[in-house]
Amino acid sequence: MKKLTLLVLLFLPLSTFAQQNFNQPNMQQMMQQAEKMQECMKNIDQSTLQSISERAQLMEKEVQSLCNAGKRDTAMQRALKFAKEIQGNKEIIKIRKCGEMMQGMIPEMKIPTIEEMEKHHICDMY
Repeated sequence: MKKLTLLVLLFLPLSTFAQQNFNQPNMQQMMQQAEKMQECMKNIDQSTLQSISERAQLMEKEVQSLCNAGKRDTAMQRALKFAKEIQGNKEIIKIRKCGEMMQGMIPEMKIPTIEEMEKHHICDMY
């Protein structure tokens, strides 16, 4: 469970915590929301998440290799295909719903849409 909570928190920019004015009541409310989110996350299939994580690591290596080989179009196609597949995964959808419990406590997690991804070439990240 700690790994899953850590995974979700990795999506949050660290600067958001530095920018917040956390007084005692705000911190207490945030802790209560975090507990609710953690309870929600207990319903997430850990083996599915582990599988997705492993596939994502392999996909990143493949895409980077394609980019380095000058096969930008192929790299972009593979990255978008994987993103579309992940976007519809029921466990990823559950994680997003759990993350919604923290709305208002921290700035919104900005996960790019497929359309936003298509505006920037994946190879420009490497």
